[in-house]
Amino acid sequence: MALPFFDSAARKKRDQMLAIDLGGRTTKAVHLQRRGENFALCRYALLDAPIYEKNVSVDLLTEHLKAIGQALEAKTRLATLAVGVNESFVRQVEMPRLSVEDTRQVLKISSKNYLQQDLPNHVFDCWLVPSRRLPNPADAAKAMVGPQKQKVLVTAAKKQLVDDLLAASKDAGLAARKSGAPC
Repeated sequence: MALPFFDSAARKKRDQMLAIDLGGRTTKAVHLQRRGENFALCRYALLDAPIYEKNVSVDLLTEHLKAIGQALEAKTRLATLAVGVNESFVRQVEMPRLSVEDTRQVLKISSKNYLQQDLPNHVFDCWLVPSRRLPNPADAAKAMVGPQKQKVLVTAAKKQLVDDLLAASKDAGLAARKSGAPC
């Protein structure tokens, strides 16, 4: 699964991007710009994370994202948000060979079977880990026989958190989009 910023078909439209890591204590943000085949770091910012009790409010998050946008002085509004380990789930698993969309649906329906824990009200995304290429075509034919399994990098976050992040980024004037399927 290619990120939109690295997709060669989208290069003309998306030559700049903001990446924001919403850490527990410090928020790290960068403004990247494509220059030919390379990337340039235009600006970066380190800000104290907002202080909150249990869940961060959309209003508090909106103000924080606005402060980040001002600190970066970026003209682009395309942003990627990352959350910390306490708000997300990452695991590599083996699953049947399916498309990304079908894999998300399987995880939505039966996360306990593959992740050994039930994750209701979560949004899942995944990346299909490319398998090693077999040098001999005869070996490749042998590999096609039998159960088809693939390694999958699975990520998840609570749906409410994802919805709050999307609402706050929209209110802050940033263009972030959800990847994955709501559960």
